[in-house]
Amino acid sequence: MRLKDNAPPTGCITSPRVAIFAICILTIALFSVYSNSFDSSWHLDDKPNITDNPRIHLSVMGWEGIKEALYRPVVSLSFALNYYLGGLDVTGYHLVNMIVHLLAAIFLFLFIYGTLNLPSVSDRYGSGSYLIALL
Repeated sequence: MRLKDNAPPTGCITSPRVAIFAICILTIALFSVYSNSFDSSWHLDDKPNITDNPRIHLSVMGWEGIKEALYRPVVSLSFALNYYLGGLDVTGYHLVNMIVHLLAAIFLFLFIYGTLNLPSVSDRYGSGSYLIALL
């Protein structure tokens, strides 16, 4: 791909300030939504999956305990590490959940922004791609 006048490639966020602004807005929005969950109680499927599930109650960090917790690899390992670090304190579980949602939101923003700047659609959406992706 040949660039004219050293212009950045289409779909590229050229300023770190622009990317940092998007990440800050997403972080503030997600924290606003999830902030009331840090001191809440267990709900819905939390009892069978966390509080009453001895498979994720790691008391000693080691391969045997981790292997036991890997029946649902990503979720169970996350629960097991949360239990190991904080027991049944709901704050750690909800903090990890918020971080997962924040990372998903950032990658979704980048995906939508990049998609709207593809050559086949950039003429139609390119000028508004940042705002559309951020929304």
